[in-house]
Amino acid sequence: MLIGVEGGGGVDSGSALMYKPSVGLEYNLSKDFSLQTGIGKVISKEGNLDAKTLEVTLVWRFGTPKKS
Repeated sequence: MLIGVEGGGGVDSGSALMYKPSVGLEYNLSKDFSLQTGIGKVISKEGNLDAKTLEVTLVWRFGTPKKS
């Protein structure tokens, strides 16, 4: 769950307070790469913003500490 403020671009967000509940999964492709997917909503507390989201993310892990 993300909570924050937003506004601008003509978006009807009311007081600009919004939240984003979501769920997702991560699948490891290799030691350094994984694929994340998720679904959720972006909702403004007082405005008319109420949008569904679909996320697909390629994660690249670089510079992580190695175990000795």
